[in-house]
Amino acid sequence: MYGVLCGLKAFAKKRKDDITPENKERIANKMSLLAQNWQSGEYKNVKDAKWNNFDTFEWLYEKYTHKPFDFSEFPANFRDIRKFEYGLQYYDKLVAKPQGFFASKFHLPRAAMQNIPELKRFETELINENSFFRDYSIQTGKQVNEILDNFKSFSLLTGEKFITIRGLGSAGQKRLRTVQKEYDILTQKLQATTDPRVQAKLSADLRKNRADIIAFYESGSGKAFKIINSVLQGADIESISDLTNQQRTHLNKIKDNYVEIRKSGVTGLIRGLEKIRSMAKDKDLEWVDSTVKRINSLIKAIEFQHVIDENGKVTEYKYLQSERDFLTLGFETKNPADRYVTKKGEVSFSKNYMSQYTLGILKTIKKLEKAVDNRELSLTEEIRNELDSWDSIVNVAKKRNPIINPVYDNDPYFFIRKYASDVGIFNYKAHVKSTFKKATDAIIMEHLDPAKEAGNKNVQEAAESMLKVIKDVYDEIQTKDPTKEGFSSDMMRLMTSITYFRLMGGNIRSALRNGTQRMYEWIDFGLKASLIDSRKFYNQSGLSEVNQGKLNKQLKRFGLQWFDGKTKTSNAWDSIKGGGKAKISEGTRGALEDAYMMDKELYITADGELTIKGGDRISEKAARVTGSVARGAGTLHRIVEDWNRGKTFKVAFALASQNLQSTNKSWQARKILGKEGIDKIKERKGKDYSVGYKDLVDIYGKDTQSTINNWIENTAGQISYNGTLDLHFEYAKWAKASAIKANDDDSRAAAFVKVGLGQFAHYKFNMVNIMNKWATEAGLSYRALDFTSQEAIRPLRFALLQASIWGATIAGRTNFAKLAPNDVIQTGEAMYTWLTSKRELLTEGSVSPETEEKLRRVTYGAGGWSLLGPNVQILAGAYELFNHAEPNASKVKDPRTEFLYEDSVHKSIKKDENQELYKKIALINSQAARSGVYTWKLIKGGGSLADIGQLEFGLFPSKEHRKLYRDWIPWAKKPKKRKKLIKKTLSGNQREAAVEALTGL
Repeated sequence: MYGVLCGLKAFAKKRKDDITPENKERIANKMSLLAQNWQSGEYKNVKDAKWNNFDTFEWLYEKYTHKPFDFSEFPANFRDIRKFEYGLQYYDKLVAKPQGFFASKFHLPRAAMQNIPELKRFETELINENSFFRDYSIQTGKQVNEILDNFKSFSLLTGEKFITIRGLGSAGQKRLRTVQKEYDILTQKLQATTDPRVQAKLSADLRKNRADIIAFYESGSGKAFKIINSVLQGADIESISDLTNQQRTHLNKIKDNYVEIRKSGVTGLIRGLEKIRSMAKDKDLEWVDSTVKRINSLIKAIEFQHVIDENGKVTEYKYLQSERDFLTLGFETKNPADRYVTKKGEVSFSKNYMSQYTLGILKTIKKLEKAVDNRELSLTEEIRNELDSWDSIVNVAKKRNPIINPVYDNDPYFFIRKYASDVGIFNYKAHVKSTFKKATDAIIMEHLDPAKEAGNKNVQEAAESMLKVIKDVYDEIQTKDPTKEGFSSDMMRLMTSITYFRLMGGNIRSALRNGTQRMYEWIDFGLKASLIDSRKFYNQSGLSEVNQGKLNKQLKRFGLQWFDGKTKTSNAWDSIKGGGKAKISEGTRGALEDAYMMDKELYITADGELTIKGGDRISEKAARVTGSVARGAGTLHRIVEDWNRGKTFKVAFALASQNLQSTNKSWQARKILGKEGIDKIKERKGKDYSVGYKDLVDIYGKDTQSTINNWIENTAGQISYNGTLDLHFEYAKWAKASAIKANDDDSRAAAFVKVGLGQFAHYKFNMVNIMNKWATEAGLSYRALDFTSQEAIRPLRFALLQASIWGATIAGRTNFAKLAPNDVIQTGEAMYTWLTSKRELLTEGSVSPETEEKLRRVTYGAGGWSLLGPNVQILAGAYELFNHAEPNASKVKDPRTEFLYEDSVHKSIKKDENQELYKKIALINSQAARSGVYTWKLIKGGGSLADIGQLEFGLFPSKEHRKLYRDWIPWAKKPKKRKKLIKKTLSGNQREAAVEALTGL
């Protein structure tokens, strides 16, 4: 990451050259010695696994010194050399350390992949693919929903009934699903046979099948659908008679969004095909290259039209797209025979409604992908026949000779959505597969196999552990099959949805706490960097508008464009009122998980195809309804989470951009050219030649500066996104620790427990990880006698932040510590208090009232069980109820459940009616309990806004805070001593005599 996410002065310090020539020579000699030891085999484990190459040497230098490996721009000092040497020693031990039981269960996959270069590349590419897919999903989702809105509005204006799959009912959906499957099977058989008699029989069956499909949509096949389909099939909207201006507006919006969806879809197909071609090349499957070219030509024929049609009509300029987005389809601007592209490199989508053909060819592409996976040595007969049949189908379709699919014509909304979904998931999975293969090949062939040859079992086991980490991540992404889910998975979703709604649904205090997580920017980047340096980029620069445009482009690139700084109000409103227009919080979940969260009528198969569901289980319906309610109630949290990510990315992008811009152009040129480019130049100009800015100019000419600007923008974007994930975490299931992640190998009971105990634990795991990272990096700096680096200062910043919050709480008599808590510190305090209570119980026979009150406060009344998460009481309560309801009196009861039961009975006897009512309502929703029991009474009692705010946000100081305020704050008013109405005038003996006299009475 180059260490660019810091203040401008801190980054300038990294580039400062204040080392004497003598010391430079000593540093150079030390680096030469380290390099020699690295290659010679002093680091035995590294040598046995063949990690002793220059690329790893350079990667480790940048990892441990947080400086680029370029001494002319970033001079090394003795502190850097010491850090690097310690890093090499640690790495030599790391590559021979297999994952133990604890690490395999509790380490976060993303953290485990940070320490090995091949795993780090896998993680970075995986995150990038997640980002691309999120962006694709958000954009196409908005476009599909806008098409639906305009479908509905146009239908209402024409007086027609709007019918989609959603309106068919469960039985109708199930029947339609069966008929659709039959249609696919008949089509495939028709393509595979050449027997005229069989073709005639299949054609008759196909006609009957089409008639069955039409029957489902008869009530919706009115004028509105005919007009919409004619537009999708190329009709000129202006030529349709008897339309109002409002109706034409709806049709134009449908058409424009459909073009954008097709553009995204074709780009996705191209990217996916290129990955298949790349994987085939690695396997030496030469036949795949020509097959991919043939499929590209089919996509080209399906999706695009001739610039000049058969009647000599030239395509209008407004319909043209840049062919640069579709380069691999083979458009030839200089070839007059290529009728699909203009001389200026512009192409146009076919006017015909062709999505069904693209979906059809996608099935063939998946068969090609499977053939590559199986290392087929030649093109299979099945794929060849399908490609031949597609040639004839496309030729007929381009002439608009109706090969009609009634489902497309009667419910185009569903198939547009299917088109966007299927293509997106295919592209995503193809890229993840390619990334996984590249990483596993690198570990196995470059490191595991050499370790086996060297007989180093420790390194061998460590490499196998690395493979397991990335395989677990890959399996989690690649093998999702909703059809395998059943009652137990429904119950898991039901439990987590209820708990989420109970604790966080509509919870203003919790959302505000979530927002304070941005304070960790001050620790990671620095307070001045976050609040002052970053704002210069957007407010004080002469290129402020350009910089804002770059930011928005990178936000979109990484799927964070929901919060772009301009549309937060409208997007927040869209998310609250529903309709799916603002698909917020994509960044807080896994990209693919979001794709599988479809409507109740639809689901995505294991092959990644959007399909009609045809009915729900009762438990599935319950889980879906509670999940929808929980998501709706958690809107405020998701808005805050997106605000956190968007704002942190904005700060990080400003810092990274400014720091990269401040570097020397020759260094920038070397980074752009990369190792391969530099080696080519040195082959021509000599190995001692210093590559610089002039060499970049020789290659790019007048485009040199724009090339540099693009590199800075994209590099800053990547670094910023990584920094955002470091502070706000990746919440995809693949990124969770094994201990809290249910998988297919777990029994139902184990999966249920994992999900129940693991809810909200992922955040805690990540907080422990980031604090451990700060401490580890600081420890390395202190060991190297570097006390002024950013890594050395971060723990001090953290301590200062916590002290400031605590001090403000005492001095201001406002509990800021409750509003900006640290989960690790909170858990530590709860653990310490619980252990203290147990010690008192064992040594003194009872727990003191002070400890009991503190334990109740820090664990929210749950005691030690709170350490196991919010669902543990549900699980324990169910187990306890089962035991007490057991009719067999001879059965020995579990003493733990006896304790739980008696303790719960004791706690239920309360005198405070408000507290009792609060507890009852809090079983459903904590925000409703707080507002209904306390806040509403405060409002009725004439409480001020300040009082209401303090109550809602939990800002009232505790007893300890009030006592510290009185004892420590000089200006605190000391409590006045009450004047006694009766003064003591008797001596002790006189009082005793008086008491005895009274006793006698």
